[in-house]
Amino acid sequence: MRISESRHITALAVWVCIALQAALTLSYAISLHYELKTSGFDSMVYEQLMRNFLDGKDFTCSINPPYIPQPWMGFHFSPILYLLIPFYYFFPHMEMFLVFGSAAMALAAWPIFLAAREILKNETHALLMALLYLCSPFVVNGTIWGFHEIDFAPLIIAWMLWAVVKYKRITLLALSVVLVCIKEHYGLSIAGFGLLWAWQWKEKRFGVSLCAAGLITMYVVIGIIIPHFNPLGTPTMIAANGGEDRFSWVTTTQGIRSHIAFILSDGLWYGMKLLLPFLLLPLGAFMWLLPAIADAGINTLSAVSMMRYPFSYHSAALVPILIIASCHTLKRYVRPYKMNDAMLPLLVASAGFAYVQLALPFSEMGNVWELSSPRFDYTAENRKAIDEINHLIPKEAAVAAQINVLPHLLPRLEMYPYPSPNGNAQYVVVHFRFPFEHALGIMGIPYGSTSGNYFAAMDTLIADPKWGVVYEASRWVVLRKDVPSDSAALARAQKGLEDVKNEFHTVREHFGKPTTTMNP
Repeated sequence: MRISESRHITALAVWVCIALQAALTLSYAISLHYELKTSGFDSMVYEQLMRNFLDGKDFTCSINPPYIPQPWMGFHFSPILYLLIPFYYFFPHMEMFLVFGSAAMALAAWPIFLAAREILKNETHALLMALLYLCSPFVVNGTIWGFHEIDFAPLIIAWMLWAVVKYKRITLLALSVVLVCIKEHYGLSIAGFGLLWAWQWKEKRFGVSLCAAGLITMYVVIGIIIPHFNPLGTPTMIAANGGEDRFSWVTTTQGIRSHIAFILSDGLWYGMKLLLPFLLLPLGAFMWLLPAIADAGINTLSAVSMMRYPFSYHSAALVPILIIASCHTLKRYVRPYKMNDAMLPLLVASAGFAYVQLALPFSEMGNVWELSSPRFDYTAENRKAIDEINHLIPKEAAVAAQINVLPHLLPRLEMYPYPSPNGNAQYVVVHFRFPFEHALGIMGIPYGSTSGNYFAAMDTLIADPKWGVVYEASRWVVLRKDVPSDSAALARAQKGLEDVKNEFHTVREHFGKPTTTMNP
């Protein structure tokens, strides 16, 4: 077989694997959505942004702290989201976001393949590297969790790595602009790319200039732009504004004393989870890890362990960097001794074993999502109830809803997670059925570590004469402010609440306490 034919077949194999992984993760994400196992803090936030913009209410969101309608730029700096508005205009459904997230995540395998092929000079080995990316639990779980702006980061970072490998300065600069538009901390990643370029190509002027541009951009975004749009006038990343306090510990002596030991120990274990699947090979090309400083640093310093979990989405952008660094280690230390044929199968076996242990969702051990079979629509009873509720509640009314109920309501200007502070909510929507039958599932949705507070809040709400039960069907309950309860609906709601308490406590006693629930 000629070399050109071999390259064509390998490239085709990469694209087939990309398509299969995207289809699989998309099916998984859609199924979780229709099984009511997703969080309103995730994809629903972006649908609310799009709907508000198209309704002439600016790019505003109320689901995140401090739970008031606020400009998105005051919470996260993600101008790239504006590119999705035309697509949402023509297809205003949650599935649109999930399609973009799955496709963007999977497509990063192509520039990884191209960069690995350039480094290793071997088509098959490059294909294996692309597969390591596509099968990573940090990537797979990050996709099925739901849509986030970070879903675009692995693709952009992978192309930036390719640009460094191929000496493409203009491409690297253009992609740097795109990367900083994904999230506020990626100026630090651009700084890492600048230092990498200076080291790799010995062009200190260009590399240091890019590094400086990245740091300046990060300062402007976090120190000026976000505080300008934030209702509290503070950088969201370090402000304790109603729950977004992952980094507020660094601003107080007491916080540093209470968190530093925990963060160091948990951060060390986090590093091992990232590196061990690759047999610590990335450490052999340390300079190629510099672009990882943004996500690795943010995740490690967070007081919320969830950001370091393999089933969260926060580490997906680190995987391309780890893989390309591994390629450079193989090139420098392994290939000269003609050990590639032995090292690569060992690497694949190590990664495969680690992936299963690290909660690859398709394995029995790692199936924290508890998905039994694909589902591409609601059950008949849920479909009927959701349609009736969306018809019942006026479009302009402010709504508070259980965290796993929010993604199923029509987006509007004011939407709040119940029982967080609910602003001017006129309606509260809950679903008295625990979505996980055999395990607590990811974050313990919908009740999480604050289940006691949730149930206490529901007891108080149903007993409050200011709130009336105006709808109950199939354990879906709608309460309206300053309206008397329908006696029959109230009785059914009270019974549903007691039933879901029993369901939840049965699962908790059998499987242990739920994982920490925090706003991602």
